[in-house]
Amino acid sequence: MTFLLDDAHDITTVTLNGHDIDIIPGTHLELPTLKPGVLGAVRGANELVITDAAGNPTTRTFALT
Repeated sequence: MTFLLDDAHDITTVTLNGHDIDIIPGTHLELPTLKPGVLGAVRGANELVITDAAGNPTTRTFALT
């Protein structure tokens, strides 16, 4: 699974299953080949939370096999 977060100018935090992912402000963030054991991803249900500069979180859930 791959995620591309392209609103990085306003993204302040990205958290996957409670694990903060380092981001560089002003660039887009790619999570290529996300698989269990990478950046906090696990087999089964996962939760990705992206928070913008205003403090608004967006949550996406997905499953990995």
